Amino acid sequence: MPPEKFELRTIHPGCYPGMRVPAHIHFVLWGGGHPLQWTEELKFEGGRYITAALLAADAQLGDFRTIRSLSRGNGGVLRCGFRIRLQRETNFHQRAQRIMLLIRRSACDSPTV
Repeated sequence: MPPEKFELRTIHPGCYPGMRVPAHIHFVLWGGGHPLQWTEELKFEGGRYITAALLAADAQLGDFRTIRSLSRGNGGVLRCGFRIRLQRETNFHQRAQRIMLLIRRSACDSPTV
């Protein structure tokens, strides 16, 4: 595999219990002269809580879209491609604060069981 590509094997994530957040995978990366940083989450087309507004915003990202379609490969394994853009400066602290804010908002929007 060329150095600019990688393969990750994981389970298909579920949604956070009691929250209206699409199923997703987080990436935290560093190396090759790039500092520690969060990237956008990988989300999946057709997933629960993927809204028209999310799809419209995602379409603006072009090749770097974060909502991806899945295809079934050998042995029934689900696969997708995902392009990641690394930054020259860390965004770790700002991104962590944004995620916590989104989690709090989502928890407030969720129905009480």
